[in-house]
Amino acid sequence: MAHQRVDQSLFGIVQGGISTSMRAESARRTVDLEFDGYGIGGLSVGETREEMLPALAAALEHLPDDRPRYLMGVGDPASMIEAIALGVDQFDCVLQTRLGATARHSPRGPFATVERAPCRLGSADRSELWGARCARATRAASFGTC
Repeated sequence: MAHQRVDQSLFGIVQGGISTSMRAESARRTVDLEFDGYGIGGLSVGETREEMLPALAAALEHLPDDRPRYLMGVGDPASMIEAIALGVDQFDCVLQTRLGATARHSPRGPFATVERAPCRLGSADRSELWGARCARATRAASFGTC
């Protein structure tokens, strides 16, 4: 059955592993099918950044600029910035949910575990730990989010 919902977009998914030639061919063939947008899959499964970026660039080279380009499963900040520079428009990833569920964060560096106790501190103490932005939250509000 053909896609008929006007309130939804249908995306074609480009594959090809880390092979730049397979990525390029997959992108060309997928574009020939004229989708509303294009997903780029299979690039968050353990390859290095040095392997991922050329494969991503090879796919993006053949995807139209006037349609959304969605990188599936990539969500670490460094990879997202590099992908945006290459022309990616959208992302989704479970990374943020998993980090939040395990109380981990990375505001300015390596990932760290957030303990519940700092949420009980006064605003001056929270400011010292997390910066002025967090200190503006009420103690009750910050306690509820930890």
